[in-house]
Amino acid sequence: MQVIDSHMHIKDENCEAIAKVADMAGAEKFNVLSLAMMENPLNNLSCLLVKAKNPGRAYAFCSLTYGEGSGECLAQLQMWMRAGFDGWKILETKPSVAKLLGVRMDDERFEPAFAWAEENQIPIIWHVGDPATFWDPDRVPSWAVESGWAYISGGFPALEDLYAQTETVLKRHPRLKATFAHLYFTSDDEAHARRMLDAYPNIRFDITPGSEMYYAFCEDPARWRRFFLEYQERIVYGTDLESDAEAYERLYGMKMEEGAAQIDWPARWIQRWLTGTGEMDLMGTPVRGLGLPQSAAEKILGGNFLRFVGGEPKPLVRTAALEGAKWVEGILQNPRYAAKRALAGEILKKLEMSV
Repeated sequence: MQVIDSHMHIKDENCEAIAKVADMAGAEKFNVLSLAMMENPLNNLSCLLVKAKNPGRAYAFCSLTYGEGSGECLAQLQMWMRAGFDGWKILETKPSVAKLLGVRMDDERFEPAFAWAEENQIPIIWHVGDPATFWDPDRVPSWAVESGWAYISGGFPALEDLYAQTETVLKRHPRLKATFAHLYFTSDDEAHARRMLDAYPNIRFDITPGSEMYYAFCEDPARWRRFFLEYQERIVYGTDLESDAEAYERLYGMKMEEGAAQIDWPARWIQRWLTGTGEMDLMGTPVRGLGLPQSAAEKILGGNFLRFVGGEPKPLVRTAALEGAKWVEGILQNPRYAAKRALAGEILKKLEMSV
């Protein structure tokens, strides 16, 4: 069974480690999602470098950069797609990012990019919202508060508004090809999940954790088993694993380079949970697997992503990739990015040698 992790990230521009993490997580192929919109324009270059070092194995989705000198959204998207990216990552509808950037995805500034993505069937992986508990002062988990994801006060957009923005875009562009991350944060509202999938036949959901999603699945496994069987061609596997050596050591109690160990949660745990029927442990809570047939699991773990992106990873285009690199160098002339310039030079040198 081919396993493709559709949802990974490069942390701290640690380009070398991400393939090792994918190995330990049991992924034959993997997709890195740029977070350049998080005031980190280098992340697109890091994603290109990962593709260059893992030809035929690594996919990458670009993201947009904001601020002085960044230019039009459409021009950025076209530039990165010419360079060899496989799709577009949208995080701008995560509440903390929406507040940071002061953008709405239903704003006219994004219309040319969405129209072009629809016309050219550019795959999009789109994060909208967060768990509803993050807006509830009585239920928001402490780790979310520590991460700056408690949206109780301070001008964060409401979850309902983020959903409304997204549906406005989908109604304008009904052929948009999008996978919504984290089950669109509907694991506490199956009816909402069904309504979205039924209303918009071109969309998919990925099952990248939050753990709250899997607790919800396991509270009523028979109901969610029916959901997974009914929408088995619309569900995509992902983990949210990162190439962050410090976090890896903290979470798994070993150094990343000790690659003989296997990552269990979330990667291999989810892989077992999809087809298993016996009792399993979910971070101390006894649960049962979904018991899906092999044919459904094969679609979710790899086949659906392959159909979503249209096949194998796109090759890098040297001239376009280096054009994008020079564009990033220009963005980094902004004084607020001064600390990143040396690292940018290192990544650019590696990219020039690799493509």
